[in-house]
Amino acid sequence: AQYARAAAALERAVLGSEAKGVSFYLLGVAHSRAKNFPKAITALESAAAKTPDDVNVYRELGYAYEVSKQYAKALAAYTKGSNLAPADTDFKESIERVRPFAK
Repeated sequence: AQYARAAAALERAVLGSEAKGVSFYLLGVAHSRAKNFPKAITALESAAAKTPDDVNVYRELGYAYEVSKQYAKALAAYTKGSNLAPADTDFKESIERVRPFAK
């Protein structure tokens, strides 16, 4: 419930303004934690467009896609994150986990 309230407050702050990527990222995280994955994906896609070099965006976006069973998109997000942070083994594990399901 607290994440849903946080998401609502962030949404009001982000919509209708020239929000920065971090604002969309935080909104996406709040929606993700509230298990509202369609809204999380929308916010995180906006974050990725505004901050394409932020590995945290791709970690969250990959997770939101994965739990939404959008495995090809999850694989793409995790791969982008892995390319940005090659030493991060979490991305490699995530890639291996979703690869069999990606079409």
